[in-house]
Amino acid sequence: MIAHKQKKTKKKRAWASGQLSSDVTASEMGLKSLSSNSIFDPDYIKELVNDIRKFSHMLLYLKEAIFSDCFKEVIHIRLEELLRVLKSIMNKHQNLNSVDLQNAAEMLTAKVKAVNFTEVNEENKNDLFQEVFSSIETLAFTFGNILTNFLMGDVGNDSLLRLPVSRETKSFENVSVESVDSSSEKGNFSPLELDNVLLKNTDSIELALSYAKTWSKYTKNIVSWVEKKLNLELESTRNMVKLAEATRTNIGIQEFMPLQSLFTNALLNDIESSHLLQQTIAALQANKFVQVKINLYKRNKELWKQDGALAKNLNKQLDKKRRLEEELN
Repeated sequence: MIAHKQKKTKKKRAWASGQLSSDVTASEMGLKSLSSNSIFDPDYIKELVNDIRKFSHMLLYLKEAIFSDCFKEVIHIRLEELLRVLKSIMNKHQNLNSVDLQNAAEMLTAKVKAVNFTEVNEENKNDLFQEVFSSIETLAFTFGNILTNFLMGDVGNDSLLRLPVSRETKSFENVSVESVDSSSEKGNFSPLELDNVLLKNTDSIELALSYAKTWSKYTKNIVSWVEKKLNLELESTRNMVKLAEATRTNIGIQEFMPLQSLFTNALLNDIESSHLLQQTIAALQANKFVQVKINLYKRNKELWKQDGALAKNLNKQLDKKRRLEEELN
């Protein structure tokens, strides 16, 4: 009787173990498949982390382009760079190649194209770009969700349908900003390419002059920071010299004190290094950096006034010519 019960108990345990083995979760199967494919190779993880960081930077650059000067061409260029990086990641890491990510990228592109940049100003910028910001957050969330499922081994999730490489590439060809030259896929622009982009915009002169003015203010702030820092360091070195000389005089009065020569030499080194630093600061303030940049800023300011006046004059002449053509027609 006891032997018969033991056999039944063994059968129940065997059935239970069989039930457990059949109920293995998709994530466990995914982890096993990932492990079997050696997906967690240190070199692969390092490459994946670098790609994720690059994608994150592209999202940040797109936001910064909107928050700063909000130029249409710059925003479209940043969007093209983001799509190019995303396409590269999806081709390289096939487990991240999903329909959801594709749809999020298409939605972001559509929202950016829908913005009327002629109506944008500082007061309504947040309202006009509200849907764009929402699409950026959706793309970031979708990417993070897919990445988390991938790292957790949940590669069998039905919502994360993977696209074939050929279909994904073809689909991404449609997700682009038509107003930006195809050379933007390179990521870097030569002066000639930037000129071509500006020539396509009717407000190119204003954009170029506005950027020059912004760059000039930026340079002025940098020079001002350097100048103030040099003044603070100069004042600090003067105080250091006074302190070292006073201390050297005081400890020189006493005789036969322990480590007296050591401290005297240390104070002399402080005095010499402070004098050398003062000479360096004076050179930077005079003809090495600060004064040169201030003179350059003044010259650029004069050029700015001249170019601005010339641009206004040319715009007036252009308006007159257009009005004459309209009257003749």
